[in-house]
Order: sequence, then C-alpha cells, then structure tokens
Amino acid sequence: MSVIDSALVFAVATAAGTTRTNTIVRYTILLSLVGTCAALGYYWPAPWAFVPIAWGFVLAFSISRRWAWIEQDRELAMLNPALSQAHIRVGFAQNLRDEALVSFLSMFLLVPLALRQAQLMEGDGLFTLAQGADIHSIELWISFYGTELAKAVPFVDWAEVYHVEGNADVSAQTDLARHVVFATRVLIDLVFLAALLQAISTASRDGQQRDLFYRKRAIRRLDPFTEPEALRALVRKDANGSWEANEERFEAFPDYDMNRLVELSTNSDERIRTAAELLRTRQGADNDPHYRLSSEAAKRPGSSAAIDTLISEIEQAGPTRNLYQLDLARRRLLGQTEMANSRRSILRLIASAPSSAERTLALVSALVGENREPVFHARLVALETLATVAGTNLKARAAVRHAADHDGASALKARAREILIMNPETPD
Repeated sequence: MSVIDSALVFAVATAAGTTRTNTIVRYTILLSLVGTCAALGYYWPAPWAFVPIAWGFVLAFSISRRWAWIEQDRELAMLNPALSQAHIRVGFAQNLRDEALVSFLSMFLLVPLALRQAQLMEGDGLFTLAQGADIHSIELWISFYGTELAKAVPFVDWAEVYHVEGNADVSAQTDLARHVVFATRVLIDLVFLAALLQAISTASRDGQQRDLFYRKRAIRRLDPFTEPEALRALVRKDANGSWEANEERFEAFPDYDMNRLVELSTNSDERIRTAAELLRTRQGADNDPHYRLSSEAAKRPGSSAAIDTLISEIEQAGPTRNLYQLDLARRRLLGQTEMANSRRSILRLIASAPSSAERTLALVSALVGENREPVFHARLVALETLATVAGTNLKARAAVRHAADHDGASALKARAREILIMNPETPD
C-alpha cells in the first residue's frame, strides 16, 4: 500500500501538474486532464469508456493523497522547527487544498458518465428509465446522481426523515442497480466528505494559528504556507526601486523566531530575505555573535578570517552557547574545504556547552547522517564528547555504535568500539 501511495503521489499527481509553481499552469493542466477524461468517457463506447473515467478517479485521489502528505509535512515542520529536510517528504512549494477539492468536484461529472455507460453496456438495462427518458442525456444522469448524493450526506438521515426521493427519470429497481447506487454513496462518504472535512479543519487550524501569533502572541513563527505571504507584506519598493519596511505592517508584526529569521536570510526570494534581515535588526540579532556567525557562514564565498573572528568573540563572551545557531553555522560551512578548521572550532564550542539534548543532537549530526563532518579530526571531537553520555543516552549510543560499524576512518572506528566497551548500556 505504501508503494501504491507513493506512486500516486509522485507519479500520477506530478503528471497532473501539482509540482508546477504557476497557479494558472497548474489549474490548466488539471482541468484539461479532467475534461479529456470526461469527453472520452462520454463519446467512447463501453467498456472502453470506463478507462478514462477510472483514470479521472485516480487523478482526483492522487491529488488528494499528495495534499495529505503536504499537510503531514506541515504538521511535522510546526512541531519541530529544526526538522531535517530529509524528513520532509513533499515540501511546501504548493498548497493543494483547492486543487484537491476541484478534482473531487469532477466526480459530479465522472460518476454520472460511469452510470450512463453502465446502463448502455447492460443489454437489458441496469436502471429503470421513465418512458421517453433520453439515455444519452448527461443532465438525466447528473440529476439521478445528485439525488443519491443528497441522500448520502450523513446528517441524521435527513433524506429518510423527509422522504426525499428526487425527480430524476431513473430508478434502481434491480439488485445490481442497488449495488451500484450503494457504491456511489460509499464513494461520497469515504472520499469526498473526508476531503471536505479535512479542508474545513485545515482552515480552522490556520485561523487559530493566526490568532495565537498576531493577537495572543503565544507562538513565535508561522507555518510554511502562511509565512511567505506574511513576510512579503512587510516590505515595499521605495522611490529608487529598493525594498524597504512597509511601516504600519512592519511595526505591528510580532517578534519572530530568531533562529528561523537566520534561516530565511538565505531565502531565494529577495522580499522574504529583506524582511527577515529587517526583523533581525529590529530584534537585536546583530548584537549576538552567534547569529552573526551563522549569517556569515551562509555567504558565498565565505571568509575564514571573519568566521574565526566571530568564533573567538563567542569564546570570550562567556559560557553561554546558542547551540542551534552554532550547528546551523557548521552545516552551512559543509562542503567548503578551506573551512575545515573553522568547523572543528565550532564543534569545540558545541562540546564545551553543558550537557543537554540539544547538544547531543548537534554532535550526533556531526558524527553520522546527512550533515556528517567529512574530516576525521572534527568527527573525533564529536565522538569524544558523546562518549561522556554514551552509557545513558540512547541517541548518543546509537551514533557511537554506527560510527564503530560504518565510519570510514579505522582509527575512529576503533575508538568508538572502545567507548562502547568502557560505557556499557545501563539497564534503565
């Protein structure tokens, strides 16, 4: 099921244009595909007409599944702002809520087409038609399907209470016809209404988040869909064509999460990048060498002299360490051979901080995984620090064990094995 789900999300939904950044192009591709499926479902003879109709159903369900994946990524990103990009399955380039609902609305056309084709395929007729009814009239089948749809709405059996039967010239008299009607009701209950309720809950959650951020100021960052638009609104063009603070909006905007602002300082969108820099200045980030270090590390080409000066400033400022910014700076310097010594110095700063879960995660990231340090001496700094908690911290021990089994440096592998022997796992 996971393989099928992934195929729907990455293959079918992508073919339907869900990865296109331009909204007009995205909707054009989607509506063209649905329209083509509907046209072929009407004009092709049975049973071949069921192929494009079924493909229309697959398209709608695929877009819905991709939207569900995006919402799951969105929740993970809000729960853990420092979440690695490797754990984000789809990302936040598009919000497919509206596209998913539009694709499901296509069922109001595709299902009646399927019922019509089923009637044509059955020799004696699947449904009972009133005298003079035109079997080829799409309005006839939409009317019948609309009546069944109204009955399927699970609102205290209102259709049964008020004896709603509809005026369509089609009725289900045979057992097979009743089975088909039952299947269409299940389709509405399990698919369309589920998507509609998810859209309503998403809109409600967005409203609650805006209230917590703007009015109550209980949270310090917005979700990945709301954030870009909110930040773009904080700046405007001046007389010279440069971006400046949009005064009223900028002054009313609450203080933002500083770690996130540093991340946004490398955003590809100039408006977002400018807004983030203005907010950082307003909130006094330029007075903290940790934030200046991570900002300097994002520059290309970077200056090793400037990096080392900021590292010395942090050392002289006292024992307080912003571990998130230090780890962000180290990760931003990865891939730059000339910054190897600077990264090792940053790791020493992290190692000198008091033991904490955040320190352990930063050191584990340097020892193993996608942000692993390529230089032996830097990994050794992380390993030796993790040795102090390897007997009690499961994440630290797992990282040391992984290094003992898979690290490319034989000396480090040997040292990791010694640490595992010297620090046996405690029973609790």
